[in-house]
Amino acid sequence: MSLQSGLDAFHQGRYQEAVELLEQFCRNCGQHNSSDYLSAQMWLMKAYQGTGEIEKATSLCQKLMMNENPQIRNWAEQASQSLPKNVATQSSTTQKAGRAATTGVKLAMGGVGGSLVLASGVTMTLLFGMVLALGLSLVFILGSNDPLQGLAIAIGITLIFNIVAFFLSPFLMDLTQHWLYQTRWVELAEVEDLSPETAKVIRQICQQKNLKTPLLGIINDQNPTAFTYGSFFI
Repeated sequence: MSLQSGLDAFHQGRYQEAVELLEQFCRNCGQHNSSDYLSAQMWLMKAYQGTGEIEKATSLCQKLMMNENPQIRNWAEQASQSLPKNVATQSSTTQKAGRAATTGVKLAMGGVGGSLVLASGVTMTLLFGMVLALGLSLVFILGSNDPLQGLAIAIGITLIFNIVAFFLSPFLMDLTQHWLYQTRWVELAEVEDLSPETAKVIRQICQQKNLKTPLLGIINDQNPTAFTYGSFFI
């Protein structure tokens, strides 16, 4: 099916036929970055407007507004003005959110390794100090004739506890998440279906930092919050 057939139908006012022809062309086009595919997407958005399918037109407009090609983005921005006012506002907000997400990745990428090291170091230091204090208290409560021996015992207890906690804490967190929040562990493909931008950010970080894809979970509580946990060895 040729692109020209869809364009001819559109220009002749046969919008429903144009939608069918352009949708078929887009499905059969293997190169989604080609000029023909992008042109078909642009006219398809107009055809949706012609048939009154405003939601589809809006969704396609939002997609084009986040395209890597600046000319396509500019066209989509102008085309969004022909959509209902509340829809155009939503499209603009979505575009800003998409650009903010991309900017956030660029800002976070440079310091992600250092931030993790710093956070882990502070946590382990606080835990070490807390357990050492408890160990010393326990040793001296039980009584020790040799202060150095008591200190050595307390340090040994502290080291053992911190090492065990370091290796077991991620697994304990997994159990806690499932028990308290009914966390559902999913694959990246499912995340991409729900939020393409989120999946894009995860892939970029993993590729640029040479990290394996983390274990992903969804908590179905309608709370727009994301968080991470783990350690260096997983």
